[in-house]
Amino acid sequence: MVHFKKGIQPYCSRWQLRVNRRDIAFLKFILEGYDGLAQLTTVDPLMGRLALMIVPGCEETVRRLLDDLKKEMMLEIEVANPTV
Repeated sequence: MVHFKKGIQPYCSRWQLRVNRRDIAFLKFILEGYDGLAQLTTVDPLMGRLALMIVPGCEETVRRLLDDLKKEMMLEIEVANPTV
């Protein structure tokens, strides 16, 4: 059973990203290094469209990580939905 701190919703945020398709595996590898932070799903591999499900309360950490990765690769956050 998962317990959440008071005030934190037990729903994941869902962000849609776009990257160069050659960087999909690299991004997935990086995110796997942050065990349990977020789950990456490929929506359209040819267009480099991805869905990122982020653990509640970790959105700021993910945003900082993605901002750092933007220095190394083409990466766009297309949609950042607060909860799913």
